[in-house]
Amino acid sequence: METGTRPFKINIVQNILDDLKRRLKNTRWPDEIVNSGWDYGTNLSYLKELVSY
Repeated sequence: METGTRPFKINIVQNILDDLKRRLKNTRWPDEIVNSGWDYGTNLSYLKELVSY
């Protein structure tokens, strides 16, 4: 049985994407508690990798 999904497009103005990219580039990262992994929220190295992507 098909799920009924179909392709779609979103239209975001380029200056909004540019602003988001600038904000992500200028993020001030917090210190991470040593060996905490995911115990206190998102793992910092994972989050940095995601933002880089």
